[in-house]
Amino acid sequence: MTSADDTQVSHDDSISYWAEALFFEPFYAEKKIEKKFRDNDSTLENFISFGAERNIAPSPLFSIQYYRRLRSADADAGPDLAKGAFFDWVRHGVARRIVPTIHFDNEWYEVQYADDLADGQWGFEHYLTRGRLEPLRFQPNPWFSPEQLLEPGANTFPPDRVYEACLQAGNKLGRPFNPYLRTWGRPYGPAWTPENAPPVEHVSGMPPRRLLDSLCRGWEGEEVRRYLQHVSVLVTIFQREFYVRVAELDPMTPHVDAFFDFLRNGMDQGLPPTPFFDPDIYFERLAEAGHALPEPEHAFRHWLEHRKDHGIVPTLLFERDYYISQLEGADAEAAARDPLIHYLTAGIVSRLLPAPDVTRIILDKAMRINPGDIPAIYRYLLFAETHEEYFDAGPSVAAVMERTYPNGVSFALSRLETYLIQARPTHIRERLNGPVISEIWRRAAALEPRVGHTDYTFRVAIPPFQSALAKAVKQVRSSLEKSQYDTVVCVPHCRMSGAALVAGAFCKAMRAAYPERSMLLVRTDGPYFQRPEWFPDDIDNLDLSTIAKEVPNHDRDRLLMDLLIGVAPSTIVNVNSYLAWETFLEFGDRLKLFADLYAYMFCFDHNKKDVLTGYPARFFDTTIEHVKGMMFDTQYLKGQLTDIFKLPTAIQDKLWPIYSYVPMEPLDEPLVNTLADRERPNDRWRVFWGGRLDRQKRFDLVIEIARAMPDVDFVCWGAAVLDESPYDPSTFPENLTLNEPYESFAKLPIDACDLWLYTSQWDGLPTVLIEVGLAGLPIVASRVGGVGELVSEETGYPVDDYADPSAYVDQIRAIQQAPGVARERTLRLHELAITRHSQGRYVEELRLMLGEPS
Repeated sequence: MTSADDTQVSHDDSISYWAEALFFEPFYAEKKIEKKFRDNDSTLENFISFGAERNIAPSPLFSIQYYRRLRSADADAGPDLAKGAFFDWVRHGVARRIVPTIHFDNEWYEVQYADDLADGQWGFEHYLTRGRLEPLRFQPNPWFSPEQLLEPGANTFPPDRVYEACLQAGNKLGRPFNPYLRTWGRPYGPAWTPENAPPVEHVSGMPPRRLLDSLCRGWEGEEVRRYLQHVSVLVTIFQREFYVRVAELDPMTPHVDAFFDFLRNGMDQGLPPTPFFDPDIYFERLAEAGHALPEPEHAFRHWLEHRKDHGIVPTLLFERDYYISQLEGADAEAAARDPLIHYLTAGIVSRLLPAPDVTRIILDKAMRINPGDIPAIYRYLLFAETHEEYFDAGPSVAAVMERTYPNGVSFALSRLETYLIQARPTHIRERLNGPVISEIWRRAAALEPRVGHTDYTFRVAIPPFQSALAKAVKQVRSSLEKSQYDTVVCVPHCRMSGAALVAGAFCKAMRAAYPERSMLLVRTDGPYFQRPEWFPDDIDNLDLSTIAKEVPNHDRDRLLMDLLIGVAPSTIVNVNSYLAWETFLEFGDRLKLFADLYAYMFCFDHNKKDVLTGYPARFFDTTIEHVKGMMFDTQYLKGQLTDIFKLPTAIQDKLWPIYSYVPMEPLDEPLVNTLADRERPNDRWRVFWGGRLDRQKRFDLVIEIARAMPDVDFVCWGAAVLDESPYDPSTFPENLTLNEPYESFAKLPIDACDLWLYTSQWDGLPTVLIEVGLAGLPIVASRVGGVGELVSEETGYPVDDYADPSAYVDQIRAIQQAPGVARERTLRLHELAITRHSQGRYVEELRLMLGEPS
């Protein structure tokens, strides 16, 4: 070993010797202060004469913070350490063989290469002066394996300084182990790129994933190899700000240093790398599930190895079932396999909520604590230094609790954690769902629907300084037939539904009214286009939903916004598209500057507590100021919204009830004309019913009606769409037949039908009732929503008590007993469907809404 204490070299020569051995110019060149750097100085000379005394490190292998922590316990630590950590190390640390970096494992190195070291030679000195010249032979620690970094053409790392270059590349990428990078090797997305930040580029051609592999894939020994499979998980969930406090590291410890400290020390001490691991909660839930408990210092390691087997979530900050409920399809399946890791890797990026008590408003509040930083749920959990800095997420907490970790370190929890531990909000939620408070909410929601709409959220939109949407945007634009369209119509998809039928009718009416205008149909929420005949032949058609799958949920409205800006339409129409509603809500104030915005609304939905929900509850009052015209298929919804929101005249003037038409020719001979005299097999009447087997359509009533009328056959078509079907066909009465949903009304055996039954609990004006009217069949229907505007005592057989099966039975019997009266009413229905629901009238009213006389 060479040092100032046992050689003949002068003190200055020792400084020069160790400075030259450590110095890595690319690293120091980024740290130096330019105004003090003289043109005639080399960077090494500048470090010795200027940088060292100002505690600018010479290399990634010299950590000022780490050395100070190791040295501060010595009795003689004082003036030299204050003047400069490097000078102190040369004068005192070298003699004590203090390795000033977490990135070099001296003990392992001296054992691994004992035959190559001279007697008593210091491993760190050997590596600096000899070992790194042969990087494929000598490794600085068991973590680093340089083979792939030195592959021909892989990068421009210098072979003799490959380790320092690798660490420096990580520093230049910024937070190389940051858990919020969506995919290793890809730059930050726009929602978390600091304002005016330059694009993050790969350094020396080496993406972060390969840098990580180089740092970690050289593990040796059974004990270490066990955790190699967990490296990507550890990298993902590791949070520097949390760990430096748990491990009592210097707050300025870089990400890479803190991560290595966790791998070498923290894991063995039982220290968690994330605030989403609570040892006490983990032990509690293990015991409740009947599992054997590990030693306290092995709690995190035990969870890491067994999390997929026992499925226990080790924190109150995350609820498995609630989180998975926000996902669909493959995402939900992936989350079910490893829910907490899925949230920390994918869910947090998509701004999903980890628990029902951690609201979106709390997350946005957390974002604003560090403006310009990436979204960080952790900010409000554990990182504030004083209680006053915490965001009080729940009821007032009198005393903030403390957490003690296996290494004896204790510090205060956040108020949110304290609240979750003390209050156990699941019990509070049970009380909130009790009869008294539920009745209060019901009464309030009757006056203001959004009071009862628990899904309403708040979010902050951050401008795309560096767009992660570039690939999707390019794909969208390459899919378009034209660069500009006069009219864009947004629909969720085109399945067998009334909304899709209305969307097609609207597009055909626009084509009839304005044949010279170009039109683009955009499917935003699903790829289905099952009924192309409902739309004009010459309309351009874009499936945005498939492209949007590659974009995080919170960015999809920006993708649609980019499309709308790009094609520059003068008219934008939303027909039941959720994504379009989100875009109107978020960007409507900007869209209306260059386009007239129009939208269709059909009816409120009702949740299981019979609270008004759906698009009118969620989007009417939040978007009406941006929309030029809001279309309804009934007068009823206009009156309902006017009454609920006490709308002024200026807003009422924006609301346009326009009765829908359907692309079906009326029968010249209404079927009701043969009702009295037609021959029926076995004298049994046949009642038709068709619709979704969802809560709204009340198929349960159809079953009860059929049981009450064994002399009548009920022929039904339908399947569950929104709800899971609770119906077992084996329990149906013998006179009820359930078929698969019909493709179109025209394909039904309508000649064999005596009357149509409709049992919905709420609705607008279903297009199927217009089709039944055009066919000339009697209708027995619940008088809900706008149904009564078509089916009244003059035109049919309305039922006011929609939940009473006997009321429907009475109306069906009335038709059987007086077919002549039924014929008169149905003929009036037939005439109303022909005249009021014609395409010509629809086009006229459409022109009036658009501000042009018919």
